Amino acid sequence: MKEDTERPDQERPVQGRAWAHNRDLMGVLLAGGRSSRMGQDKATLQLPGRGTVLEHLLGLVAGLVPQFLVPQLLVSVRSKEPCAALADSFARAHGIPVRLILDRTEEIGPMGGLYTSLQVAREEHCQGCLVLSCDVPLLVPGLLTRLVEHREQHPEALVTALQDARGWLHPLVALWSVEAIAFLEQAMTSGDYSLRRAVPAEHWQAVACTPREELSLANANTPQEWQHICALLEQGLPAEDRA
Repeated sequence: MKEDTERPDQERPVQGRAWAHNRDLMGVLLAGGRSSRMGQDKATLQLPGRGTVLEHLLGLVAGLVPQFLVPQLLVSVRSKEPCAALADSFARAHGIPVRLILDRTEEIGPMGGLYTSLQVAREEHCQGCLVLSCDVPLLVPGLLTRLVEHREQHPEALVTALQDARGWLHPLVALWSVEAIAFLEQAMTSGDYSLRRAVPAEHWQAVACTPREELSLANANTPQEWQHICALLEQGLPAEDRA
């Protein structure tokens, strides 16, 4: 998620259609990475007191159904194993269908999973996706609610993303409009797979995190980072009421 913030000079046209009402959004969990730095699938790691990363993040997204999201969750995967059993169990327990989708692109990282998810959303007549990646397991519900509420105030934005104190935008904790598909296609054609560069800056909206909330954006991509995440949870952080 730590991409640079440079933008290409070339401007690209956008249709600019405003998003429809809240229930035109789909919840998406990106779980198709190779987890090469972690050495094992991040989605199936056990969070102290919260189940697996996959179950925890699906639970956060499910909490926005039906007020904000359609009653179906997507999980973008490289292979349907080992997430299939966890997704089925979650769906039965919560009464919300969970659909595993395979990338429709070559292996190009998060852009491939995002692109495929947006295509599915468009096919389901949705206007966009609330997208989370599996490397931010400390996320809390308040941040996601703020994202959706901010989008309501700026329906023209193609991407509404969390922003930390350094000014970094987090495109994998964000709301993406299906209108961004054209920009992603142009980026893939050019071979530039940076999500931040794919969509010009004028089509982004940032939701600034408070210092307390930034803890929820801690990455878990290596065993060392995972140990830090688990230590924070064992200390009782981050508490749900801190977001």
